Amino acid sequence: MNESLLKAIILSKGVVFTEAAGMYAIRNKAKLQNLVYNAPIGFSHDTPQELLLTGLDGYSVVVSCISPHNFEDLVIIDYNNGNFFVKYQSEIIENIKVNCVKEPTYYSLKTKEGIPFKRLISSCGLDELNIWPWHDCNISKKCRFCGANKIFSKNKNKDLLSAKEISTIKNFWNNNKEVYFKNLKEAISLSIGEECFSEHMHVILISGNLSNDKIDIQAEIYSEIASHIKPIVKDKATEGIVAVTIPPQKDELLYKMKESGIDIVVFNLEVSNNPWFALNCPGKAELGRDFFIQKLIKATHVFGENNVWCNFVLGLEPICQLLEFCNYLACKGIVPSANVLHLDQGNTLNCIPPSVDDILCFYKELNKIIVDKKMKPFYCEKALRTSLTNEAYAGRI
Repeated sequence: MNESLLKAIILSKGVVFTEAAGMYAIRNKAKLQNLVYNAPIGFSHDTPQELLLTGLDGYSVVVSCISPHNFEDLVIIDYNNGNFFVKYQSEIIENIKVNCVKEPTYYSLKTKEGIPFKRLISSCGLDELNIWPWHDCNISKKCRFCGANKIFSKNKNKDLLSAKEISTIKNFWNNNKEVYFKNLKEAISLSIGEECFSEHMHVILISGNLSNDKIDIQAEIYSEIASHIKPIVKDKATEGIVAVTIPPQKDELLYKMKESGIDIVVFNLEVSNNPWFALNCPGKAELGRDFFIQKLIKATHVFGENNVWCNFVLGLEPICQLLEFCNYLACKGIVPSANVLHLDQGNTLNCIPPSVDDILCFYKELNKIIVDKKMKPFYCEKALRTSLTNEAYAGRI
């Protein structure tokens, strides 16, 4: 077993920490479940959020601590004599070094106005700088796999903005944006020097969606945010600013997003084909599957081929149909990828994550598409904590 296979097993089976391992993780300042936008079922805030797995040759990957769905077949993280170790199916895995991803120092900081940094920005994986203007989603009907609003309800008093307020209260954004920009720029400026960003800093502007009739306003807001933060991150951001958002209705707003400093746009369908798309993403389905496809293609004319991405949730539809659609997108210059389904608090699904074999099969086949079209996967293997696109590209699976 190597580190990438162990990552696939954790994503499929889930992981738990023994009491000794959990206590050691806390003592060593592991990044714990920070409840930014999701939380695994059954996990508390003092459970480590991610693991760093390193193979014998030094290749390292990051994986989310996925909650188990079958407590008879899972990965166990234990501790003894100064080290974590892994147990799976009653065997100790000895050829993989295991550490928890450490909490950045900025997680304990607040702005001068008292806003916690980690409600403005966060570090998913090791080296993502996620910028969260708001944490809730006001789409007409929520995606069945998403628990963002459940987590937001526990933390909304800590945030300056919310999708619901922007969507429903006239001039809410304009009346609050200067305070938001002031706090955001303070948080970013004091955080970009963190050790976790020493190799890469993947700058990702991401949030839930505004209501279906306000998606053009979302594009306007993202453009304003990008123009404010570009001077701060431009010399550090590995891919420039990546905007994960819903596409605007008006095509001219794509040009405005580009001019504002956004380098890559990510319009996620989440599920590629019907009936699974309409079943699992009913709010997006009201906008229309064809709407997303048309906007993805249009965006390639604005941002350029390979600078438009689309992500999916692996486990919500048949693999063969998803791969077929990924190939279609790649032929249009749109980079496809997927994250393995994980069951978070607030989801309304009645399925479980895909098997290890299905995970490995999917990413091997997706990699053939990526290589054939001379593309590269999103970000890196230390950022994408629930995907194996980079591991497949590196020949690790």
